[in-house]
Order: sequence, then structure tokens, then C-alpha cells
Amino acid sequence: MGAWNGPTGLGKNSQVSAVGSLESLTFPARRMRLYPHRATENCTSCGAPTAIVVSDMLFEMGHWLSEGSGIWEDPFAAFRLRGKGDNAEPRPVRPEEGKALWREYSGLLLVERDGQFRPRVVQQIAKLVEQGVIAERQNLRFRCIGVRTDGKAKFFEWIDEALEAVPALLTDDEAAYLVDEAIERAGEIERLITFTFDRQLRPERSLADRVDQRVVRFKSLRARMTASYWQLLAPLFRAFLNDLVDESGREQTARRWVTTLVRVAQRAFDQATEQIGDRADALRTRVLAQEVCRYQLAVKRKEWLGEQQ
Repeated sequence: MGAWNGPTGLGKNSQVSAVGSLESLTFPARRMRLYPHRATENCTSCGAPTAIVVSDMLFEMGHWLSEGSGIWEDPFAAFRLRGKGDNAEPRPVRPEEGKALWREYSGLLLVERDGQFRPRVVQQIAKLVEQGVIAERQNLRFRCIGVRTDGKAKFFEWIDEALEAVPALLTDDEAAYLVDEAIERAGEIERLITFTFDRQLRPERSLADRVDQRVVRFKSLRARMTASYWQLLAPLFRAFLNDLVDESGREQTARRWVTTLVRVAQRAFDQATEQIGDRADALRTRVLAQEVCRYQLAVKRKEWLGEQQ
């Protein structure tokens, strides 16, 4: 019997001992009641006019899985081991504030390794690629939906984005390693420019003011710098993935990525420091900071590319 022909009621705070794909699609962990009323408005999703509007809703706890039932491995979710040793448990990959979806590319789509488990539905597609049912050269588009919460009932942000992948990458261990390395290095470069920005430009806190506007502006510039850095990298990361399909050129692709990281990081750093002002002391500070950043990035580039210092 189809699920749509069964009971539609959802018990309040009900314990269940088994769950499956249906629960992934219907999200019975919350009971929701919508309160519609007649009004002429445009749909907030598609923009179409409508005569019925929902502006109020009530939600409360619905079904929950008993502790003795083990961990629910939702086939539509990716998991990552958390903890150490025997205490390590798989936890779902969750959206993080300010973190772009593509930075979770490895865990969501690529071959499982090092405590990362992609969704089972992606595993099924990878099997079809291995069996030759899906051509290795066509692009696949994965719609990714997530919600950022406080771990309880509060919803802070909904995510509905897409990631593209060449099928051949879904079954390639070496490609997974290179993508992991590329994202890790991007994160390391972000930390490097953030540290340099802090060390060169952080103003001394005023003891006279409860809220020091110079510190507030500094933090705002730093946040915009890192946001710009990741935004500039996004299309370049897609190009990096496409280049990985050519197995013979992967070493050069990885080396180009290092050069790309350094170039984009310096650009984001320079754009941020150019906003500190045009006074003589500010100009001196800006030039010095940019030179220090350029030197630190060059050291990291030589380290990764195996060049002499």
C-alpha cells in the first residue's frame, strides 16, 4: 500500500523503533499546523498570485527514534564520524553559517574515506556509473537541501542549492584525495590571510569607549575579506573539478590550484586593506600589510610546490 493511502495523522512526541526513506521525505520529527486565510498576495517562492495566504503556523515535537534502535542512516543525508576511537559516531553533515555548500563537496559526493560517508542515493548513482549505465562524461546535477538549526526546534536558515559532478569523479579514489587536499589548502590559506590581517591591522582597543568603533570596523572588514575570498574561489573550484577528469594532467591541475589560491587570497586581502583609509599612516600600514601577506603566501606556495625558498 502506498504511503499516501495510509494514515496521515502524526502523533505528538511519539517514539518509533524503525524508520526508512519515507521518514526522510516527510520529516515526521515535527508536527506542523498551518493557519491559512484569504488574502491577495504573491507566492514568496514562485511569485505567482494567490488568494490564500499562510502567515501563521504551529509546530511541536513529532516522532522520535528510540535510543536502542541505533543510528538512523538517512539515505538522503551525508555523514561524518565525530569523536575518537570507540566513541566515534556518524553525525550528519550540517550547514554552517557563512560556509558555502561547495566546501562540503567531498563529503557529499565523492568516494567514501577517512570517516566520511556520502548519501546512499549518491552511492547508487556511483554503482550505475561503474556498470556503464551512466556515461562518465556527462554532467550530473545534485540538488542539495539543508536546514541550519540550533539542534532543537529553531530554524535559522534553509539551503536549496545545486552541485555538479562529472560521473567519473564519483568512483575515483585519487580524485577524491585531490579534492580533499584542494579544499583543505583553501582553508589553510584563509587562516593565513586572517592571521596576517589580525596581526597587521587590528587596532588597540580603547579603554574609554564601551564599544570601540575602530574594532567594529576592523571585524567587518575582516569578515568581508574572507567572504570575498570564498566567493571568488567558487567558479574556479568548478573549473578545477572539470580539469581533474583528465587523469594525465592531474599533477599540473593541483599545482595550478595552489597558484590560484595564492592569487585570489592576495586579491581579497588587498581589496580589504584598501578600505582602511587614505591618511599617511593608514597608507603606510596598508602597504606594509600587503607586503607581509604577499611574502607569507609566497612561502606557502613554495612549500606546496616544492620550490626552493
